Amino acid sequence: MLRERVDQRILHVCRYAFVVFISDRSVEYLVHRCIYKQGKLNIVLKNGEKDIKAVQVRPWALKDQVYYVTGKPLLSDRYSVFIGGVPRTTTAAELAMLLQQTIGDIVYVSLEVDADTKYPKGAAQVVFDSRESYLQAIAMRLITLTTSDQVKEIEIKPYLMDGAQCEMCNISDARYLCPELCCLIYLCEPCWNDVHKRRGLLHHRPMTKTKPGSPMRNISNCITAFPFLNPSMDHLNHNHSGLRSNNHQQLCHCRVREALPLQHLLQQYILQANLPPCHPPFI
Repeated sequence: MLRERVDQRILHVCRYAFVVFISDRSVEYLVHRCIYKQGKLNIVLKNGEKDIKAVQVRPWALKDQVYYVTGKPLLSDRYSVFIGGVPRTTTAAELAMLLQQTIGDIVYVSLEVDADTKYPKGAAQVVFDSRESYLQAIAMRLITLTTSDQVKEIEIKPYLMDGAQCEMCNISDARYLCPELCCLIYLCEPCWNDVHKRRGLLHHRPMTKTKPGSPMRNISNCITAFPFLNPSMDHLNHNHSGLRSNNHQQLCHCRVREALPLQHLLQQYILQANLPPCHPPFI
């Protein structure tokens, strides 16, 4: 399966493609043929004997989408935050380690991935073990994440759960979450008006979803949300004894940046090895 996306406004800068292989052996072979330089994997596209262009390859292991800590049972996702601006090649474990060192009490991290390519979209859900850590994370708003090739600020916002109950009347379904630190409470519409009017907080803006699983909107800010992932699911059941990185990766996907003749790449470096072919390409 192959998809190429091109920004028509800056064709000479933003050209990249996603390549999804049937077998992880194909990706391992591709990575083996890459040249490692300055912390990056690169491969040269050729037309016969002529070098066309060196492109960067960014492999992604599906197992790196989710990270949870054993010894800390995941009883509820109530203390969840949304993380935006995460570099795409950052693993769930790496994000968990950063937040553990900065805030602490991490229980679970899940990266949002593209439905077609399963490649990270740059957002995550993080669950904390205590309200104190949850409040600290939201109060921080921004955290600096340093990777091998960039330093980037990631944004922290409240995460809006599906199916929450109003925490004032404890009867109605909560339509809103007030994201302000002095509130951070799920409310139905009547309770929202009552609570904020009594406290003189009518300037607060709610976060809400039109339906479960849809993007959540904070009036002036649109935040992408995704369903809560249950780490007990078989295909996501990666058990870790602590917050440490795992170097034994099963490579399943790769991303090729600034790719030009993608068929050449596949033919020369994959079919040559007599390995299972890719899915048919699609745009």
